[in-house]
Amino acid sequence: MKKDKELEFKIVQKINQLLAKVEDIPKEFIPKVNVSNDLAYPYIDIGFDGTLYLVVRERGIEQERIIYNNLDLLLREIFERLSFELAVKYELENRKDDSEYSLKKIEKIQNDYLKKFNEDW
Repeated sequence: MKKDKELEFKIVQKINQLLAKVEDIPKEFIPKVNVSNDLAYPYIDIGFDGTLYLVVRERGIEQERIIYNNLDLLLREIFERLSFELAVKYELENRKDDSEYSLKKIEKIQNDYLKKFNEDW
């Protein structure tokens, strides 16, 4: 039994449309479809029946698998995680004088990234 290639193509297109709104996203942050990365970055797995899963694997061990019946909710979750990674990276690269990071600042940066990806988020 083969996985739904048409659905996979649709998801990849939506991901690419969202990613095009923000520049310089590290390659390892970009979510994959049906490709495990084993680096604890989330990826999307499409079940044989078309069920959508958010999966996180690390060192060959599945740490998380969440079922989604709605692609938009799945994409929001993926991009919330992605925007957090981007916010932490941005805060670290732009920190002044060895000051400590601020969680409130990171949350604001994360929300700014989310709005860039999709204004409704």
